[in-house]
Amino acid sequence: MDTRKLTLGFARTRLAIGVALIVAPTLSARLWGGSGPGDPTTKLFVRTTGIREAAMGLGTEISAKSGERPADWLSMCAVVDFGDAVFSVLGRGRWTRKVIGASALGAAVVQLVLAQRFAEELGHDPRA
Repeated sequence: MDTRKLTLGFARTRLAIGVALIVAPTLSARLWGGSGPGDPTTKLFVRTTGIREAAMGLGTEISAKSGERPADWLSMCAVVDFGDAVFSVLGRGRWTRKVIGASALGAAVVQLVLAQRFAEELGHDPRA
């Protein structure tokens, strides 16, 4: 498995999700299972989440291409995805939240594995 290519795939997917959340917050909120997807406050939270996702995706892509701290970026993304998974699964409501939560958990695990591989490939000790 090519660590860099897989990381770039994750980064670009995260960036695309972020852009989708910013551009189409009502649709995104509806897919997530929100009860008031057209509500201005819901749109605000969806868009701010989109900015977070886009920034993390772009940062991860840049770090993977440059070799500068990609394990750190992947680890940060994994922590965020783990949080998304926990709160999606714990939330009440539509089945889509559970699917999103399970997907986020899977992404978190894969990103932690990629972070470890990058650390080993670049000779960094992730515990330091």
